[in-house]
Amino acid sequence: MTELATGGVALDPLDVRLGRVLAARCGEPHAETIGRTATLIGSERARGHACIVLSEWAGKPLPWEADGGPRLPDLATWKRSLQECHLVGDGDVPTPLVLDGERCYLYRYWVAEREVAAALRARLDSSDPLPLSDGLRRIYERAFPHARSGEPDFQAVAAGAALARRVVLISGGPGTGKTTVVARILALWRTADPDMRVALAAPTGKAAQRLTEAVHAEFDRLASASGPDGGLADLNATTIHRLLGASPGPRGFRYDEEEPLPVDAVVVDEASMVDLSLFHALIRALPWGARLVLLGDRHQLASVETGFVFGDVCEAAAAAAPHGARSRSFAEYIAGLGGPHLQAGDRVGALADSFAELTVNYRFGRDSGIGRLAEAVKSGDSDAAIGVLTEAGARDLMWLPMDAGEDVGPRLPVATLEKILRAKSPEEALRLLSSTRILCALRGGPRGVDGLNVRLERLLGLVSRTEVWYAGRPVLVTANDHHLGLYNGDVGVCFYEGGRPFVWFPGTGGVRHVTPSLLPAHETAWAMTVHKAQGSEFDHVILVLPRAGHPLATRELLYTGITRARRLLEVVGDEAAIRAAVETRHRRASGLAARLSDEDGAS
Repeated sequence: MTELATGGVALDPLDVRLGRVLAARCGEPHAETIGRTATLIGSERARGHACIVLSEWAGKPLPWEADGGPRLPDLATWKRSLQECHLVGDGDVPTPLVLDGERCYLYRYWVAEREVAAALRARLDSSDPLPLSDGLRRIYERAFPHARSGEPDFQAVAAGAALARRVVLISGGPGTGKTTVVARILALWRTADPDMRVALAAPTGKAAQRLTEAVHAEFDRLASASGPDGGLADLNATTIHRLLGASPGPRGFRYDEEEPLPVDAVVVDEASMVDLSLFHALIRALPWGARLVLLGDRHQLASVETGFVFGDVCEAAAAAAPHGARSRSFAEYIAGLGGPHLQAGDRVGALADSFAELTVNYRFGRDSGIGRLAEAVKSGDSDAAIGVLTEAGARDLMWLPMDAGEDVGPRLPVATLEKILRAKSPEEALRLLSSTRILCALRGGPRGVDGLNVRLERLLGLVSRTEVWYAGRPVLVTANDHHLGLYNGDVGVCFYEGGRPFVWFPGTGGVRHVTPSLLPAHETAWAMTVHKAQGSEFDHVILVLPRAGHPLATRELLYTGITRARRLLEVVGDEAAIRAAVETRHRRASGLAARLSDEDGAS
């Protein structure tokens, strides 16, 4: 086999080794093709793809090959080589690679995708509507008093779906009322079954905390209108890892199909951040009769790890619901509940009934620059995006059209960040830190996280200090530590107590501290990547974009960065960079949506 790591593209040594080992084991005449295929799959998996689609790569050079190097075979030759190698199978027995139509997987990801699809399909096809009662109708009508006024209220539809279906997907951007719907769903569930055991979860500790706070705030409003909440205010969200009982042992999680979660329903917020492997673990641990509600924004960035389960399932559901139609039985159930009248179709399946997209934004009004920019980016309209940025009068949006080579230092909010260094308590430091955040598309380079963190420490006068753990240092956890209860994405701040530094993190009911030497992998977080900011929102966001055409600057990244801002957004980047990002979609290779579609079924 020829050298793989050429052409200037960095490859994980494990992917290179996998290709070499499989090439040697396969032998001639297919060794070269098998080795390159395995390395390509591994390389693409590192970029979030669950598989490779052969037709998209056939006849093309590989990214690590030098210019003019060999190309992959044509599609027919490539498939024949894979089919004739004993290391490639169809999944019936374990093999390193699995060929499924034109998709080729590493075996573990093929199994995960197939089992997730089968589990979702089985639950989707098993209708389990909760009985309608006068009490349930009364709570529903109080929660959605205008459900039958004008256009269909899809918050009301989503809540009705949670009563009628075992799996529900609710997609919407910040400010569309997802957590409001969750609180009302919980109240409805508790009305229908006072003994229902419900778990709330999110991918990160920060997202779990936000879910708890938002849902409790809505509980307070519901209680004033509907009386006692039936114990709902005692519900607190946790991370998915904690919910599943993550452990370092061979099983990975305490709960699985052999020991299911002791719950009747699970609600997962920020579901777009859940990767294929974690979702696979969750669905395996979910009891057969339990309900599952997934909330997220299908237009956001996908998970950091492999797969985009929420986006794939929403894509299949949106395709299954042409013009918003629902099945007749579902439309009749919603009408019987007191909900909106829905368009019904004879050939609409369960997947359409289980999906609701929230489009009315209650945070950003018509004049909001943030809201209009997010909509323009989401729709892929670069002209409209530039138009919003250049308009005068938007009080919540600023554009700093700086060329990629210009120094962004003078534009950074140094005076605001200095307040964190002067904070009188860890609570004050965390509050100030959570109000303003610099977000980057990249890690490296002068406009990446690493470069800006160094630049900010200089601007803040911190480079002359000898201590690493200075008071006010923001810290981002980058690895999970189940014993400490810290997870990738958690953000804390250094603050001294008794003359010793501790890193303080927000928690349910207050703050808690950890000795710096005990922290899992971490980094300074004056600036952080947009990926790491998923699940969080800030009053003021400075979004720093790279040069035009950078492969990481995509529509999904730009949209996600924009929607982290609640009150003020500053966009740093020239017009070419913004247009290129808006016009570049990142689609992850996966077969999940096809497996869930009516045409492909659960194959």
